[in-house]
Amino acid sequence: MPRKTMRRKSRKHTRKHTRKNGGGSSGSSSSSGSHSSSGSRKMSGGKKGGNKWNKFVMGVYNEMKRKNPDVAFGDALKEASRLKKKGEY
Repeated sequence: MPRKTMRRKSRKHTRKHTRKNGGGSSGSSSSSGSHSSSGSRKMSGGKKGGNKWNKFVMGVYNEMKRKNPDVAFGDALKEASRLKKKGEY
């Protein structure tokens, strides 16, 4: 946990330093960019598969959406929960 704090502090210090020395838009745009050069880790591989509950809820939502395009996702969650209690999940 202390490593994160140190990185955060050093990153803030770097931003302040580039603002002081950079002066123009070129200095601030490089410091506020993505963290690709800062060594952040990215997920490799494809998209993660959802769990069974998420797939079930999305199926209920898509079915409800076909019948009524104005349906909200929260309504589908409630319906899926009701179906789960009935034992249809």
